[in-house]
Amino acid sequence: MKRILIISGIQIWPAQSGGHWRSLNLARTLAKQGYAVTIYSLTGRKADYRAKVPSSANVIGEGIVEHVNRGRLRGALQFLTYRLGMPDLWHALPLPLPALLRKSIASHETIVIDFPFLRHYWRRLSGKLRILHSHNVESDRWRGTSWPLIVRHEERAAGREADIVLAASQTEKYFFQSLPESHCNVLLLPNRVSGERFISKVGERTQVRRELGVLEDSLVCLFTGSRYAPNLEALQILKQFEEKNRAWLAVRRITLVVVGSVSEPFRAGQLIATGSVDSVERYFTAADAALNLVHSGSGTNVKMAEYLMARLPVLSTEFGARGLKLDAGHDFIAISDLKSALETLADLSHDERRAMADRALEKNRFHIDSDAIADSMREALETALTPHAS
Repeated sequence: MKRILIISGIQIWPAQSGGHWRSLNLARTLAKQGYAVTIYSLTGRKADYRAKVPSSANVIGEGIVEHVNRGRLRGALQFLTYRLGMPDLWHALPLPLPALLRKSIASHETIVIDFPFLRHYWRRLSGKLRILHSHNVESDRWRGTSWPLIVRHEERAAGREADIVLAASQTEKYFFQSLPESHCNVLLLPNRVSGERFISKVGERTQVRRELGVLEDSLVCLFTGSRYAPNLEALQILKQFEEKNRAWLAVRRITLVVVGSVSEPFRAGQLIATGSVDSVERYFTAADAALNLVHSGSGTNVKMAEYLMARLPVLSTEFGARGLKLDAGHDFIAISDLKSALETLADLSHDERRAMADRALEKNRFHIDSDAIADSMREALETALTPHAS
C-alpha cells in the first residue's frame, strides 16, 4: 500500500480548530485515495501534559494513524511560543529527532509538512517527495508585528524546497508560483468541511441551550475561533458591542455565543464564551445564525465553510466572506454596522433565514464540501504522487 507521512507541529485529533480540520481533511482525502497515512505530531495538548499522559498513537479512521509526541521539551517550546505570540520558529532549533519520527521518515517515500516552519524536518532527505501543506500566506498573518521578514524567509525557503505545495487559496497559489528559483507544482486545495459533522442528535439543541443557560426563544448568534490574531480582534469588537448594546440585545432576546480557544470561559450580559471545547459541532446545533467579524488574515476562513455546511444564515464582514460566491443581502447579511445587521436578522422569519442559508450553501457546495472536492482533487494528487509512490 502507498504510504504518506504528515509531520505536524501540534496534535490535530480530536480537531478543535479550523486549522486542525484542514489538516485532518487532507489526511482523509489521501486515505480515500488508498494511501496509508501516518501523522506524527510533535506536541500534544496542555491538558494531557498536566495529566502526564505519555506519548501515544490514535487510530483516527481507516488508513489514518496519529502518533503524538508529548515530550516535555518540545511541549514547553510550543507553549512558550504560543503564549508569547510568536511564530513557530522553534522548529529550526537543532534538536535530535525523536526515534519514532526518524524511523517514520526513513520508511516513507512522501513527507508532508504542515506549515512552512516545519521545513527543517526535511533536512538530509534524499529521494523523498516533499509536500508543503499551506494554510495561509503566513507572512501576511504576521504583518504589523516584528516577525514578517523572518516568516517570509521561512515560507519562501519551504516553497523552494518543496516538490508540491497544497495552497488554501488563489492568493497562496500565486505567492508560491511566483517564487524565484522554485520548481514546485502548486495545487489549490481550498478549505472544506464534511456535512457529516453537522448531523445533530435528537434533543441536542435543547440540551446545549440548557447548558448555556439560553432560553428556547432566544436568537443565538455563534462565533467560533481559535486564538489567532484576526479572531482576537473580532472578539474585542464583540465584547465592546455587547457592553454598549446590552439592554437592546436583552430586549431583542439576542444572545452572542463565542466557542473556541479564542477566549477563556466567561459570561457578560448577553455574551457567553465557552472557551476550548471537545466538540464545536454541538454549538452549531444550538445556534440560529453565525457571525464572522474578522477584518484581516489570508485565505478563506474555515469557519465560513463550517457555517455554510451547518446551514446557518451568516452575518459577515465583506472581508470575512472573501473567496466565496456570496451576494450580500441575498446569501448573507453584510456587517458594516453590527447592530443593523442583527436587526435585519431578527426581522427575518425562520423560513427566510433557512432559505438564505440554503442559497449560500448551494452556491458554494463544490468549493467547501470535502466529499465533492475529494473527487476533483484525486486525479491531480494522484498524478503528482504516482511517480514517487512506493
